Amino acid sequence: MNKKLKNKINELISKTKATLLSSKIIYRGNFINLIEESYVLPNKVIIKREKIIKNNNKQSVIIIAITDDNKYILVSQNRINGLTTLEFPSGYIEENESIIEASARELLEETGYTSYEINYLDSYYAQIGIDSSIVNIVIAYNCIKTNKQNLGKYEYINYNEFTFEELKELINLNYINGVGNKLAFYELLNITMGKEKTCKKKLSP
Repeated sequence: MNKKLKNKINELISKTKATLLSSKIIYRGNFINLIEESYVLPNKVIIKREKIIKNNNKQSVIIIAITDDNKYILVSQNRINGLTTLEFPSGYIEENESIIEASARELLEETGYTSYEINYLDSYYAQIGIDSSIVNIVIAYNCIKTNKQNLGKYEYINYNEFTFEELKELINLNYINGVGNKLAFYELLNITMGKEKTCKKKLSP
């Protein structure tokens, strides 16, 4: 980023940034906490907002997994009652894990596939208005089946391999409809179309 653009952004952010006045937990669940926060805006207006903290605000990964014969691995699982999804493998980054280490572990646990070539692509805030957790997108090449699934007690996941044309059709027909998975697909599309890719900086909460 050039200096002129950096200064322009810093000035814009500094004029907009609110100051936190208070923060308290108003609901504590098994997986989600709900926080009420008060802010004062630069124009002196005080606002209250609710913020969701999922799984202790751990970062997560979405893995575009490509087999050694150029198939794409998708998983199916029940997210909430009545909503069963098709997705790229994904999961949370545990303490002291890197993005790449977590990606390799989650891929192996959910599908039994191993990859020794995993590259970081991008990061985003899942729901920036209410949630500060970060999702990282990676691509895993030359995945090979080495193990059985090793799922947690409360996980039930199936998986299969798909061609790129099948993957595009699933996106177009909205079988793959999670925002993170759609973003991951368009990152993949940029790569497959040979577009020049700028190295993106990892987000930090």
